[in-house]
Amino acid sequence: MMSVHATQLRTNALAATLRLRALRRSAVVALVASLSAVAIGPAHANAATTLFVHDAAGGVSPYKAADTVQGSAPTAPTTVTSTTGTVPIQWTQISGGSTVAWISPPLAAGNPAVSGTVTCSAWAGEAAPATTNAGTRCTVHKYSGTTEGAAFCTADSAELPTTPPSTATPATCTPTSTTFATGDRIVVKLWVIAAGGTLATGKTVTGYYDGAASVLGDSSVQFSENLTFQGGAASTQLQN
Repeated sequence: MMSVHATQLRTNALAATLRLRALRRSAVVALVASLSAVAIGPAHANAATTLFVHDAAGGVSPYKAADTVQGSAPTAPTTVTSTTGTVPIQWTQISGGSTVAWISPPLAAGNPAVSGTVTCSAWAGEAAPATTNAGTRCTVHKYSGTTEGAAFCTADSAELPTTPPSTATPATCTPTSTTFATGDRIVVKLWVIAAGGTLATGKTVTGYYDGAASVLGDSSVQFSENLTFQGGAASTQLQN
């Protein structure tokens, strides 16, 4: 018959074995997690990048600023574009006035090529009644050195609601794969096009931008890639 002392030794040995197994399991879990982090990289590696369009001057004249900082204007600035002319008609500050376009800060080194879906969300509305048949076109360009290139992505929307709109009108495009050197920038332009029928002349389209999140004027362009800009946060527009 096993003595009390022997029984206790056997119990202690079993407990030690179970603790060792638990430690081994914990070590394996930690190792797998560590290897996954190395293989996959940081959680934001495949995150999208959103550029918001603002009323402030951009780093290159005469562009306005586009960066990753959400707008905060209590009353969204507007553009008013006449529908009279040859389409597409670039957005203008006032009807018949100077055109409006936006430019990002300089891109940092090591950015991926832009090749994934680009989504433009424009807060815009056509003049009532809803017979203007107007939509928006969003074009995205590479600005390198002192030169703005041709659009590498063109997104056309459906017909706009009447102004003021209650939501943004989205448009998507698949870009021509485009690489960027350190210091290159991204230019965004918005246009009036025909949508839902023949564009009526003598009307206007009002665009809104630089607004706070999810309210009138929250116009933006989203890229599938995680893009980084010189200076970290893209709120600082370096002057050329």
